[in-house]
Amino acid sequence: MFRPDGSTIDPALPPPDPTAVFRAPHPPTDGFRRGAWVYGGILLNHFGHVMIETGARLWAVPELLSRGLPLDGILFQRKKAAEASGDGKLPFTSAAFLSIFSPDIPVAVADSTETIETLYVPEISISVTPERFVGTREHWAFFRDRAARVGSHPDPVDIYVSRSQDGARGGFLFEADLEAVLAAAGYRIFHPQHHSVSDQIATYRRARRLVSIDGSALHLAATALSQDARVAILARREFFAWAIADQLRLAAACQVSVIDARKAVYNFAGPMASRVQLATVKGWSSSFVLPDFAELGQALVLNGFLDSMPTWPTRNTADLDRELQRASRLHNEALLPVTDAMLALQPYFNAQIAEDTR
Repeated sequence: MFRPDGSTIDPALPPPDPTAVFRAPHPPTDGFRRGAWVYGGILLNHFGHVMIETGARLWAVPELLSRGLPLDGILFQRKKAAEASGDGKLPFTSAAFLSIFSPDIPVAVADSTETIETLYVPEISISVTPERFVGTREHWAFFRDRAARVGSHPDPVDIYVSRSQDGARGGFLFEADLEAVLAAAGYRIFHPQHHSVSDQIATYRRARRLVSIDGSALHLAATALSQDARVAILARREFFAWAIADQLRLAAACQVSVIDARKAVYNFAGPMASRVQLATVKGWSSSFVLPDFAELGQALVLNGFLDSMPTWPTRNTADLDRELQRASRLHNEALLPVTDAMLALQPYFNAQIAEDTR
C-alpha cells in the first residue's frame, strides 16, 4: 500500500487510531475505487488464520460508523496474485466466516492494483505474536456481538473438540483412547470441520465443560462460550495453550485450565531438518504429542472434567510404533522424536502468558 506521496504503508503497523489515506491526484489506470473504504487485510483459507488475521480489523468498522463516517464497504486483498479470479468473490472459508462475523457493510475484494479514493487503515486487534495474541477488548466485543446473533442449541453439553478426523497434521497420538474415555463420561465428541460456522457457535454457546487440544477451533469457541463454561486446554505446543487460555479468559470470562501432560513430542522430518523452520510457528504446527495418560487423567479429575480416574488402554512400544507409522503414512512423511534442545528452538519458548493450572 502507498500513500499519495508514494511512500509505503506497513499494514501491520499503522497508528493506533484508524487513519484515512486519501487518493493520489493521478491514480494508475488499472483501477480506481470511489468512496470511503476500510482496509480489511489479507484473505486467507485456513480457518484459524482467517479468525486471527483476516478478521483482525473488523473491530474498527463499528468504531468508524459510530463517528458518523460514511463507509462504502470493507476492502480485502488476496494473499497471492495467482488467486485473483477477476470476479471479486471471496474464498469459501473467508465467505463462511464473514457471513457470520459480518461488518454490516459491503465486502469487496481487490483483484488488481487499485487507487482508493479514501482508505481507512485500522490497527490490527489480534495476531499470532505474544504481544497481540490475546486480542483487544474491542476485538472480542465485535466477535461476541456477532456470535450472539446465532441461536444456541437447547441443551447444555460437555464437549471434546477432536482433531482425529480433520486431516490436518498435528495432535495427540492415541487420541482415540482419550475420545473413548471422555465419551464414556458423557462428553460429545465434536468434529468442528463437519459443521457450519453457525452450528459450531450454537454448540459452543451451550457448552458446560469443554476439553480440547490447543488449536484453531478454540479461537471460534472464544466468541461463543458462556461465562459459566469451564475449559481444559491440553498443551501440544509451547506458548499456544497458555496464550489461548488467556484469549478465552478475556473474551468469555470463563474458567480455563491448562493441562500439560506431554510425555514426548514428535515432529515431521521436513521441519526437523532445518533449525530455521524449527524457529517458526509453522515449523511446529504439525507436531504430535504422546501424552502421559496417567498424568492427564489425574489432571482432568483434579480440575473437575472427570469425576473419577479413568482406566486407559495399556499401550506398549509396538503400539507406539504403529501409531507413528499410521501418522507418517497419512501425511507421507516420517515422524521423528523431538529432543529437549529442539523443543527450546520453538518460537516464544517459555513465553507462556497464563499459569499452568495442573
